[in-house]
Amino acid sequence: MMTTRLRRAWRELVRKEDTVPVERPYIGPAPGESPWDWAQRGAIDWQLHVEEGELKLELERQRMRARVLAEDGATSGERSAE
Repeated sequence: MMTTRLRRAWRELVRKEDTVPVERPYIGPAPGESPWDWAQRGAIDWQLHVEEGELKLELERQRMRARVLAEDGATSGERSAE
């Protein structure tokens, strides 16, 4: 059941990406910025991006764990009622 929802969501995401025109942003140092400063800023931005992704992943793991525990608790409650 979960895989079907994931597949459906993935297809929808791909469909949306195909319909949106891609604009290519300028990649390079800002006017007056040294290449070194630009590279450092990029490295910091990337590190923040990675850390944000890790935090989101951990939050999603906690939500899934809570959902599974809630489902297990509901299932064991039904069993004890029988």
